[in-house]
Amino acid sequence: MAAPQDEQLELLESLATALLHIRPDKWAKFVASEEASVMLDKFSKLPEMQELVLVLNPAGQILPTTRFPPAIKGKGIYCVKKGDSITGENCRSALLVGDISPSPVEQLITMLMEVVSPLFLSQDEGSGWPRSVVEDIMRQTHKLQNKLFVMSGNIQGKPLLPLPKHLVNWDDAGATMDCLVEPIDGSVLHSIETVVIEWFQQVEEIFSQDPAQQLQEGLHPLPRVEFDFWQTRMSSLECIIEQLRSPQVSVLAQALEKADSCYWPSLQNMFSAVTGGLEEANDVSLHLQPLQALLEEMEQADYSQVRPFVPKVLCTVCLLRAHCVHYHSPAHTARILQEICNFFISLTNKFLNPEDMLKGLQGEPQETLEGLKLAISTTEKFFQSYSTYCSDLMPTLFPEQPELWEFPPTQLFGRMDAFLHRLRAIKELFQAAVDFLKLEKIVLGGVRGNFLGTWVLRISEEICEATKAFAECKYDPLDPDEEQWNKDLEEFQKKLEDANKQLAAIFCQGFDDCNHLTAAVKLVHMFASVLEQPLIKAEASPCYMALLGMFEAELESVKALYDTRMVSPPPHGGAPAIHKNLPQVAGKLKWALELQQRLEGPRKDLLAMDHP
Repeated sequence: MAAPQDEQLELLESLATALLHIRPDKWAKFVASEEASVMLDKFSKLPEMQELVLVLNPAGQILPTTRFPPAIKGKGIYCVKKGDSITGENCRSALLVGDISPSPVEQLITMLMEVVSPLFLSQDEGSGWPRSVVEDIMRQTHKLQNKLFVMSGNIQGKPLLPLPKHLVNWDDAGATMDCLVEPIDGSVLHSIETVVIEWFQQVEEIFSQDPAQQLQEGLHPLPRVEFDFWQTRMSSLECIIEQLRSPQVSVLAQALEKADSCYWPSLQNMFSAVTGGLEEANDVSLHLQPLQALLEEMEQADYSQVRPFVPKVLCTVCLLRAHCVHYHSPAHTARILQEICNFFISLTNKFLNPEDMLKGLQGEPQETLEGLKLAISTTEKFFQSYSTYCSDLMPTLFPEQPELWEFPPTQLFGRMDAFLHRLRAIKELFQAAVDFLKLEKIVLGGVRGNFLGTWVLRISEEICEATKAFAECKYDPLDPDEEQWNKDLEEFQKKLEDANKQLAAIFCQGFDDCNHLTAAVKLVHMFASVLEQPLIKAEASPCYMALLGMFEAELESVKALYDTRMVSPPPHGGAPAIHKNLPQVAGKLKWALELQQRLEGPRKDLLAMDHP
């Protein structure tokens, strides 16, 4: 394969040396590589390859590419063909070359402001053109210049006010004074009024921004949006007020006043609005700082330590509304509370990790179940703290306006309540998985024990398989708006209901087969994990009364034995109440202790049951 022409290589080397500051040894190493040699050769010969871009990687090595990259971290150079092929003879005339900045928009603005605009505004450039054409070009050039000036301010994150056409820059106070000597030229006054209108539009755009915009669009913003909004507004208004207080604007305002312009009162009103808005933004930003610090601290803490922060957060919101004059309206407080709800949901999502949470059903569901219980208790703590610090405390802070804290609960906590409901539903799923796993260890006795035990095992396996199927879902189970979860859960609950009906029948049959109290108590303990299910509980309730009847019968039996043995002298054929192989007193004590132990075991088992 033939190498590119020497003339073309010399051109590229001169560009790389001048614009990228490449040392000769690195350029020689680049040209010697096979990849670069092939790419340069294709660029010179293939008509479809129109672009060649050379950029530097962090190590200072040249990386060639055949298209403009979407973003670069350093400077680069480009070559674009004007024709189909490049030769050594036409490489300098057939190529359009230039450099690329890491910030192409800023590079474009700089080129237009410092190269294009001065050329169009040059007196020599329009010589020989009709006057109307020259005036239109100059007017459009000034308009473009102001737009670029405003755009450069947006890139820097601050609003810059455009300038009248007779003013070159904000430092050119002398030019301002010279142009505004009486009598004021009509074109100059028109230029000033046109710029003032643009100022009105910029200020109006700042005040039209609404921190509740994302909530109104159905998004779920975090408190960070609120904090950034007021900080940005404060910075923007500070930048504008600084420009409005400059000597140049004072001179422009005097010119409007002397000319009795209709924009003079509007300019005064705008200045007052900006001053008031800046005062509001400063006040709100200052009072939001404690809440911001608290939320940042909570975000860094382990989730197990989040619960104690909840009352502090709501108490801080309560104090924020009580002491911040500009945050007094219900709309502000309702918005920050909704954002705090989103913040808690975000923390819980991060803790539970919805992508892997349901996979716990395939392994050890107990660990995930404990995490769900912690998340539910933390979310419930939020509602409790709201009731304590907001609903109950606010009337004492605002006794003359107790209705200030009354918000529609569905609007304020709708998403939080739906999220809590979803957590409880997922907890029930994991609880069922844990409960039915315990049933695998059940061993039933009696004539039908083997049959009933196999039946229980089959039910346990079916429910466990149904719970494990949730681990394969592709959606976010913690998203309250996810409808597929509701459909899958409904199908699972039907299977769970059928399984509970079967377990209720198995339990009742097993209980009927128990011929003594110990066996019945053991059966209750084996089924303890599912006995609280409503369907099973309704069928098993009579069995608890039967247990008490068995215990009562045992009491009567022991009492009869005691009364019989304690008769002196013992009846004909009866043995004395003395334990064998023991002296008389010790034997009587040992015999009485064994009677007591005969009752103590079943009594403890009955007391261990969670039943009235």
